Amino acid sequence: MIKTSLAVAAFLTQALPAMAYPLVDAACKDNVADCIKAGKLEYVSIYGELGYEDLDFFTMLDETLPKDAAFPRVFLNSYGGRVSAGLGIGRILRKHHATAESGSPVIPDATPQCTSACVFVAQGAYNRRLTHVGLHSSSVRVQIAPNVWETQLGEMGEIKRYMTEMGAAFATNLLMEQTSFHEVTDFFFDPKLPVEGQPIYKLRFYNRYDQYFTSSQFTYPDDFSFKTHEDYMINAANYGSFQAMRDLADYYVTYLPDEEPDFVSANRWLEMAADKGDAMSMHSLGYHYAYGLGVAQDKAKAAELYLQAAKLGFAGSQNNIGWDYYTGEGVPKGLADAVYWITKSAEQGEPFAYGSLCEISDATDLFKSDPVEAFMWCGLAVDYLDDGAAKDASQVVYNRIMKTITPANYAAGSVQIQKWKAEVETFSTMRNVGDDLN
Repeated sequence: MIKTSLAVAAFLTQALPAMAYPLVDAACKDNVADCIKAGKLEYVSIYGELGYEDLDFFTMLDETLPKDAAFPRVFLNSYGGRVSAGLGIGRILRKHHATAESGSPVIPDATPQCTSACVFVAQGAYNRRLTHVGLHSSSVRVQIAPNVWETQLGEMGEIKRYMTEMGAAFATNLLMEQTSFHEVTDFFFDPKLPVEGQPIYKLRFYNRYDQYFTSSQFTYPDDFSFKTHEDYMINAANYGSFQAMRDLADYYVTYLPDEEPDFVSANRWLEMAADKGDAMSMHSLGYHYAYGLGVAQDKAKAAELYLQAAKLGFAGSQNNIGWDYYTGEGVPKGLADAVYWITKSAEQGEPFAYGSLCEISDATDLFKSDPVEAFMWCGLAVDYLDDGAAKDASQVVYNRIMKTITPANYAAGSVQIQKWKAEVETFSTMRNVGDDLN
């Protein structure tokens, strides 16, 4: 048993990105959904930080895999992440009597790990063979001021219930509770020692029966170090993970004390993902061109990227290209094109699009004949936009509408707002300009 310290910053101005990479074998990675439906997915490699992308993937796998198909083998090389994602994945693995082991056939690593929330995934597996586990108590990220986050002790109740449900050794729960959230108690399998006497075996993370597992085995020298978070991201990005490319971009521009954001490096990864057709990366790269972040400012290039992503259905870019058509930045002015794209964004529940339609209704004759619709968009914008310039602008228009709207139109607009809220899931893919470097 080895206890090591985690590098946990007391304050960050922005939470680190969710580095989640459910990677699959090369034969399936270009069309994984069809591969799963055909029952041909051989394995899944959970690599890097556990996030909701991993849980979404395993949920899709659970719902899509044919009943007569074998559940793919699960490989683990993760330094932890979202507790709820780990618990959710673990329950899916238990449901399918899945097998989990250390390493990754996708990205070789001589010293793989399974730390923190990764342990919950492993505990859910029916058969497990890990050559490392790292335990500690739970932690949560808490925003204590605008742009300021702090790591604090989290609740252990749900975790203990899950571990009991999964038949965990009593000592595992005890060790997690006794290890501070900013430290890790590590256990390693030593192939030179008898299996039965090793703590990782007694904690039920190392199954001795070879028939369940591949022949992979790992030895951890005394002076080794686990890969850095950046290494994980780079490796996954080079394998082709769009999520990893996006996360690298976020990593390089995340604001930290005494560090300048590196937009040039971020743009290299965004360009790679955008060239491969990733709409979210097109959007981020378009924003960087619009404001000259790491590149020469180029409004036309920004609009081009927004339009590409908009055509792929990315709501944030649909709003932005619509606003470009409205203002004439990077593209010719055109109110019809503006309303077309912004409305498509609003239909996806993008609150910035609500604000855009609210502002356009005030500045043009678009909704002069339909004050109910103008009231609806402004009301939705005020309800859903985060504090900032966009909400302030919508609030001004909303206040002006409230001074002149008739009781009948107010009642009709209120009904429309409630109907919209019931039918449309509102979730922003954008931030106010300048927030967290956007």
